[in-house]
Amino acid sequence: YYLARIALDGHRSSGEAIRWLRTFLQEDPGGELAASARARLIDLLQRTGDRAGARQTAFEYLRLHPNGPHAPLARSLTAEATP
Repeated sequence: YYLARIALDGHRSSGEAIRWLRTFLQEDPGGELAASARARLIDLLQRTGDRAGARQTAFEYLRLHPNGPHAPLARSLTAEATP
């Protein structure tokens, strides 16, 4: 998680931050910072134009953190995918 923050804040590399967030979530999917990591990943995926990836992560966020602080954002993205 912190390597993603360094990549984004220090190197201004969204791609590297996305990679680190995905690595973090693979290694600790239910950890203390997982909800925050997923929310950050959703934001970065949106900013880089990966709407499908952002929606997929939003669905995962809602499944694992339905009452999390970023649930409204996640719901807005998943609503876009529902016909």
